[in-house]
Amino acid sequence: MKKKQWVSVLLSFVLSGLGHLYLGLFLRGIIFIALILTSYFLSKIVSPIFSLVFIILWVIGMVDSARQTKRINMQQ
Repeated sequence: MKKKQWVSVLLSFVLSGLGHLYLGLFLRGIIFIALILTSYFLSKIVSPIFSLVFIILWVIGMVDSARQTKRINMQQ
């Protein structure tokens, strides 16, 4: 069954990594979730510069989720 790209991107918009979990890419999804949560907490505790890292990871998560959806759908 083909995965819907908009669902994957929407889930990644909510929390980076959720779109990967939807696609069945569990390790990649967990890594994205861990990185995004770590950067969020570091921005609150250590330095606001980690907010920039958080935003970059968030965008990369959505773009990667969209690309992985295309790749998975082409393989089916």
